[in-house]
Amino acid sequence: MKKAFIFAAMVAAITLTACQKDDSPVDMSQLVGRWHETEILGGGDNYIFDEDGGYKRSEFSITSVDEPTRHWKEEGKYEISTGDDNKIITLFREGSDRGEQFRLLELNSREMIWEELIYGAGEVQKFERSTD
Repeated sequence: MKKAFIFAAMVAAITLTACQKDDSPVDMSQLVGRWHETEILGGGDNYIFDEDGGYKRSEFSITSVDEPTRHWKEEGKYEISTGDDNKIITLFREGSDRGEQFRLLELNSREMIWEELIYGAGEVQKFERSTD
């Protein structure tokens, strides 16, 4: 009787786990497009991610009230790895095999938030989708 109860409990647990919907705040299909960093005084980063795994990164600074100045810094390829709870994006600068890694904390049609894992470990950056 005890074994039958344990077996039934295990089957119920597996069934409930399989039926749970993914409540992850990260929708990887939303990555492609243009993103600009928010909450930065005087400048920040812009990223453009394309469908073919390429990216461009620029840094911008506010040099006048009318017009931000943009400086393209790098281009390269990106790779996405997904685990249980981890959604990791690795950026490989053109001509380099060393990657810069970020854990995506939130990604939807309007906002992207990631945490840097290597160089500025723990630094969190927030981005908004850009329409320009």
